Amino acid sequence: MCSALGEKLPPWIIDKSKNPRTFCEQDMNKLKVKYTNNVKAWMMNLIFNKYLKELDEYFKRKAHKIVFLWIMFQCILLMRPPI
Repeated sequence: MCSALGEKLPPWIIDKSKNPRTFCEQDMNKLKVKYTNNVKAWMMNLIFNKYLKELDEYFKRKAHKIVFLWIMFQCILLMRPPI
């Protein structure tokens, strides 16, 4: 994610594995990505809320005011149960 001020924030990776083989020789804390896992490797409500709180804290520390626009994709809307 990038801000209009040119700041580059680390990307988030969501995967199924708690300790992925791809990063087995790497220290996850030293990588310039945020890594989290869950059973289906989906962006769940809990993960999204954690992301928003970290983003909010980051910009509060920098004393920036931001506008966050979230666009829901149609594929998510199709998953709703029929009425």
